[in-house]
Amino acid sequence: MRCVAYVDGACEPVNPGGVGGYGFVIYAEGRAVAEGLGVACCCTALCTNNVAEYKAVIAALRRAAELGCRSVKIRSDSQLVVYQLTGVYRVHAPHLAELLEEVKRATSQFAEFSAEWVPRERNKRADRLSKLAICRHIRDDEEARRLFGDALATERQIAYLKALGVEPGDCLLKREASELISKAQRRRRQTLG
Repeated sequence: MRCVAYVDGACEPVNPGGVGGYGFVIYAEGRAVAEGLGVACCCTALCTNNVAEYKAVIAALRRAAELGCRSVKIRSDSQLVVYQLTGVYRVHAPHLAELLEEVKRATSQFAEFSAEWVPRERNKRADRLSKLAICRHIRDDEEARRLFGDALATERQIAYLKALGVEPGDCLLKREASELISKAQRRRRQTLG
């Protein structure tokens, strides 16, 4: 089976040093067959969006192997990670070099492996999963909540989103809520016209 995995990693509310979350969606024969999310790191200087992105690749490769994929193409909106995976860029940071080695070990079980960059607009589902992982960690982990609790959407933002007809889901970051409010307001203005 040939699989395509869209992956994304983010570090919020600060990069470096925030909560590194990742998400992935695996497609086979044009349909989504699996998705996942998780926390890559938290609250250290080495916790970055690049670390989270690598962890997304590793998690997606592990899940693809479980699904029986023989061929895997990784699609990511991180040029740095894609270019490091494909050998265009060298890896200088030791902690990223370790993650690249982990990716190489994971790819050895596939007949074919490739990676390509995609624009952020084509990676929205994986992006949303990475933000959801971050949000849930901040909400559920005492230390992360103490450090970054003010990054969660406010009750007022949630209520306003609902009033605009947008269902915010079970967890949302303040920045995401602001973006959703702006989009909903634009749509409303266009509709009223």
